[in-house]
Amino acid sequence: MCATCHVYLDSGCHDAVPQVSEVENEMLESAASGRRENSRLGCQLVIGPDVEEIVVHVPLRQI
Repeated sequence: MCATCHVYLDSGCHDAVPQVSEVENEMLESAASGRRENSRLGCQLVIGPDVEEIVVHVPLRQI
């Protein structure tokens, strides 16, 4: 439960991936960068064969 693959999913890509699971939701609470409505864990983004691409934004980690 590390949440180091935290990304922000581009607004046009929400329908291309499954909804946030309960486990992913809990893991996002420990993300180093601020959580947003479009926060996802990259390791949980399952992309089907009909999806050609998605756009994610990698947050800058504040130390």
